[in-house]
Amino acid sequence: MSTPEAPWRDAIETERDQVESAFTPILRALFRSAPGVIAAVFVDHEGECIDYCVGIDPYDAKVAGAHLILVLSEIQPRVVSLMAGDALDFIVFGSERDLMLRRVSDGFALVILTSSGTLDESLMEHIEMVVQAIRNELHEAAPIWDVRLAPLDVVVRPSGPWVFAPEVVKRGDERIAILDVMGRWEEGEHLPGGKLVCFRVHTEHYRELTLAYDVSNKSWFAW
Repeated sequence: MSTPEAPWRDAIETERDQVESAFTPILRALFRSAPGVIAAVFVDHEGECIDYCVGIDPYDAKVAGAHLILVLSEIQPRVVSLMAGDALDFIVFGSERDLMLRRVSDGFALVILTSSGTLDESLMEHIEMVVQAIRNELHEAAPIWDVRLAPLDVVVRPSGPWVFAPEVVKRGDERIAILDVMGRWEEGEHLPGGKLVCFRVHTEHYRELTLAYDVSNKSWFAW
């Protein structure tokens, strides 16, 4: 017996209504190789479609992308106000379709529509590769708020009873100064053989960020 999602697994790409770009092959590879994907839409921070690859009416896909950017604009300030950092993505599970917005950078996002029940861990791993491919095409380094990335390079300074505190965060050519350290705490009772020394910081870009130093591995990461 076929499932409701089956028709989308072999979806045919809809005829385009705009010229292909350098992003088209990236989006097309996701559309063709990931079962359940109905649409992959690359949008800017205002919801304007940069490029897409879809198996539905392109207009509907573009509208979905614009709407999810509006949802992001509502979610992100609330995430920040809860001291949870930046919103990276969000997922909506629906009775007919699942939707995901994954931020690529401060100015761009990737919107994915799938048949219901197919937005699983495997697909999300595939989406992460697409996000990185788009960043490569944009010649943009991954933003500091993206916690899914490799460990950070952090310059520290002496800090009284704390011994040390973060002063500058570096990733590639990007350098972000820490204006203020608002708090410090340690975690690790559940981590075998080690602990995390965590700092809540205020960056030069007026963002709040948690930096954690993994004592065992002598590495930094952010969330």
